[in-house]
Amino acid sequence: MRTRAAARAPGKVMLAGEYAVLEGAPAVVMAVDRYARAVADRANTLDDRDGWLTPELDATLRRARAAGLVGDDVSARVKPGSLFDGARKLGLGSSAAMCVAGLFAALRASGHDDADEGVRARATELALEGHREAQGGGSGMDVYASALGGVFCTAIYEGKAASIERLSWPSRSVWRVLWTGEPVSTKAFVARVKELAVSDRDEHRALIARIRKASEAFVSALRSDDATALVSVVFEHGAAMDALGVRAGVSIVTDPMRTLMKRASELGCAVKPSGAGGGDIVLAVSDHEASMFALERECESLGVSVLDLSVDARGAARD
Repeated sequence: MRTRAAARAPGKVMLAGEYAVLEGAPAVVMAVDRYARAVADRANTLDDRDGWLTPELDATLRRARAAGLVGDDVSARVKPGSLFDGARKLGLGSSAAMCVAGLFAALRASGHDDADEGVRARATELALEGHREAQGGGSGMDVYASALGGVFCTAIYEGKAASIERLSWPSRSVWRVLWTGEPVSTKAFVARVKELAVSDRDEHRALIARIRKASEAFVSALRSDDATALVSVVFEHGAAMDALGVRAGVSIVTDPMRTLMKRASELGCAVKPSGAGGGDIVLAVSDHEASMFALERECESLGVSVLDLSVDARGAARD
């Protein structure tokens, strides 16, 4: 039985369904090729040089030990790897990726085959539960993306994914992930939206329904390989998220991002916030390479970075 093992897990980009996913709406997420890395062993030789024991990983390992998947003598440590830019968090789901990477390293150190579908499924659910415990909630989409990889749609019912539908980008679609360099507090934004649900339930429902409709249209565009429709859908999705933020009193779409959205539209592209919003990670799509290249040239003057990302199809894996 191995005594030391390593694993990695990808970060994620939310493509559609933000906020509405918490109300049972379908959402689309993409695993990307930026990775958290982890090591685990059975000899308690790990220290701070090997990485961190995050609250999310700690909660997950406790659950995995209780379930008999991880040995009582197995410890794990994680590092955010390429999910950070130096000391700055990129907003690609680093806490979930570290949690998943640490658990999968611990599974391997405990002698389990993480390629076994049953083991992977149980481990994913344990990571979801541990991550939620430490974070105080959340949809779990980032955990699923880190564990499973690829692009997929799901809805969350009773805390778990009802089903996973694998999807792919339309053949003529051109996409980029942009970064404003402004990390935001997802918890704070979600809390303000929940306050709106209490203070004006009808308006909250209407705003969430608008995002849900855009998310469903996003899925439809991917299913039908319709790159042109996707541009219109992303534009509407961004506008729907902006409307929710304005009413909830949070900058889901910031003023600089509105400038970016306007310029993107003029160039034949569409952009929307990814995740909680507030700037941070932004999704851009077009159905023409030239339009996207023109938007990329504009990004530097707007203070926006273009992240070099591809889809990670594997999910958590041996490192």
